[in-house]
Amino acid sequence: MVKTDRSGAEGAESEAPELRTPELRDDVVPRIIIVGGGFCGAVLAAELLRAARCPLQVVVLEPDHPLARGVAYSTRDPEHLLNVPAASMSARADDPDHFVRWLERHARRFDLHAEQLGTGLHTVYAPRYLYGQYLQDALEEAAEQVQPGVTLVSVSAEALAVSVAARGLSVRLSDRHLNAEAVVLAVGNLPPRALPSAVDVGRGQVQTDPWSDAALGDLGPDDALLIVGIGLSTVDLVVSLHARGHRGRIYALSRRGVLPQPHLPPATGENGVVTLATELTRRPAAGLPELVRRVRRAVGAHPGPWQEVVDSLRATTPALWRGLSLRDKRRYLVHLRPYWDAHRSRVAPQVAGVIADCQTSGQLVVLAGRLVGLTPDGNELEAVCKLRGGGVRTLRVVRVVNATGPETDLTRTTHPLLSALLHAGWIRPEVTGLGLEVDPTGRVKGTQTRPLYALGALRRNESYEGIAVPELRAQAHELASTLLAELANPE
Repeated sequence: MVKTDRSGAEGAESEAPELRTPELRDDVVPRIIIVGGGFCGAVLAAELLRAARCPLQVVVLEPDHPLARGVAYSTRDPEHLLNVPAASMSARADDPDHFVRWLERHARRFDLHAEQLGTGLHTVYAPRYLYGQYLQDALEEAAEQVQPGVTLVSVSAEALAVSVAARGLSVRLSDRHLNAEAVVLAVGNLPPRALPSAVDVGRGQVQTDPWSDAALGDLGPDDALLIVGIGLSTVDLVVSLHARGHRGRIYALSRRGVLPQPHLPPATGENGVVTLATELTRRPAAGLPELVRRVRRAVGAHPGPWQEVVDSLRATTPALWRGLSLRDKRRYLVHLRPYWDAHRSRVAPQVAGVIADCQTSGQLVVLAGRLVGLTPDGNELEAVCKLRGGGVRTLRVVRVVNATGPETDLTRTTHPLLSALLHAGWIRPEVTGLGLEVDPTGRVKGTQTRPLYALGALRRNESYEGIAVPELRAQAHELASTLLAELANPE
């Protein structure tokens, strides 16, 4: 049974069934607090509930979104699809077909038509709102099948600080403190860095959250807009505008001007084995330039599409990343990251088709450069863009949407809890700017040697791939085992 405590919440909503307000007492059973109730927080909670064999209270703090949905899966737009096929989207590390079977059971429940599901559920790119419902159902299922004394409590409140307590740690909320044996930071992706040129622009003309209703709200069908950043969020915005029949010009601006590339339709033949990952394991690249050359040579030599070469590196990417020097990691992040991300984090073929149609018609204009100025002019904005390779282009738009991607440099974050922990020295930013310093178990490094852990995007430097479902569910599974082992054998 999922229980929800709504004290301290302002307008928070949850879609989990059979919710009740629990009594949160600190003298009941051991407790683990998870800060963040999106994918990572929900999957970790489910892993703990399934594996716990002694009394345990798992508390999930989530102030902004329905439990288990987070930002990405709170969308209600049916045009927003998963970026990978269903076969790779199981929330359970021990059951790779868990999501596919759920789809089979619930296709009729959600009135999904054959053209939405395709010919095989393993290869379908399901709507993201549907995946959010799956995560909620999976968490509810785990909560209903627990051992005696094991409970899940959802608290609609924000964690503001963490301090030392007699039984481990104490998390401060707006109206109380909660003690716990361990705390896990699963806050998800942080909001994008503010656009420096947008400081003096009127409220509403520049939208800082591409996921909010306000991002496209009140936009007329012929209004022009500028999206700063060209990634998966930009794709979502374009697809939503296309579905509603928007006719106005859409400008998409980023440093490199590279759109996310498409996944291939389901393979119909064998194109040969890609041996690049094995070769790199046997003979590691001497540095970033050599690694890039070898990847390019492999793409050129492979008889099949380049996507197969990129996908072949998935399992070995963490080792490749850890094998780079700090200098090469920084060079990669500055110069190559947009290209790799565009080819690695791809979109469903049908979504890619919509983007291509918008470009062909001239409605979507992709620009490489950076925004250097914004000037209000009545109901419009004059956006000045310095183009890559030279030149300046001035755009007249009704709205600017900041879709530059999540902030990863914690020295710049405005997140209340992370800012407080950083100021207190409890956490240390990773030197490349990719989240926190952690040990191999996910325990954060700082001045305190306390049971404070990180999960998900905050650990991206650990493997670089640690933001996709297959890696995140494995990370959650391993962390759950670590936490339960520590409860069973306290220091």
